[in-house]
Amino acid sequence: MKHLTITALLGLLAPLSACTLVFGKDEPLPCADLPGQRDPAPPLRNPDTLTCDNVGGGGSGCDSGCGPCGGAGDGAPIAYPTWAQCGHACEALDEGSCIAAPGCRAAYDYACQTGNGPCTALQPFLGCYPVDTTGPIAGSCLGLGGWDCSQHDDCAALYETSGPSAVFAECVPEPGRPWGTCDGPVLCDALPPLCPVGSVPGISDGCYTGVCIPSDECGQARPCELAAGENECLANASCTPLYVGGNCTCTPTSCVCETRDYYSCAAN
Repeated sequence: MKHLTITALLGLLAPLSACTLVFGKDEPLPCADLPGQRDPAPPLRNPDTLTCDNVGGGGSGCDSGCGPCGGAGDGAPIAYPTWAQCGHACEALDEGSCIAAPGCRAAYDYACQTGNGPCTALQPFLGCYPVDTTGPIAGSCLGLGGWDCSQHDDCAALYETSGPSAVFAECVPEPGRPWGTCDGPVLCDALPPLCPVGSVPGISDGCYTGVCIPSDECGQARPCELAAGENECLANASCTPLYVGGNCTCTPTSCVCETRDYYSCAAN
């Protein structure tokens, strides 16, 4: 059996995002190609909806949304998504641990995180998920689609959650990650990120932060929900820090807590 990756097929086939192509004729898919193919394949995490999707089982499944599905014995390519498996260890992490963990990415409710629309979720953080099996990779988060965003462990994905299932809305730098400034001296040897048109690499402490800053936001305070911690939130008069209290005693009008931990930053 011959195995060809997408790269080898660019000149022959239209691009197939998040796929591995397997050519075969009258041969079953080897178990080494997709773990667990002797049994039903484990569901994969769809980066566009956050649902666990069954895309094949027993070595005979094919996801037609990922690429062309060949008929039996015709030698056509069979395409399988490179999405991460459901039940990954990343899914057990809280928000802070998720952001700090390599290979994990955070997902947020779009309306709650950005303030654009009614916030109906209990909290902005929807969960932690592993990156696509082709990642993690480096680069800008701006303008990426659901699958592209899922390749980055330094990007956060925002989802519309008003429907029966989540729908990918936007890819942004993960919260708490310093953007830096639009200009300043670069003293390190690191290369700047590849930023899309209309954005510039962020610079902090003499080196690139890896974040692409929209050009129209240069010289402006960034949105409250993207503040890199409590100090930046407090420094912006248009923002209010939010906290989680511990051992609280509450009345109908107020609460007194023994401890409080910074949670997030919101616009006034």
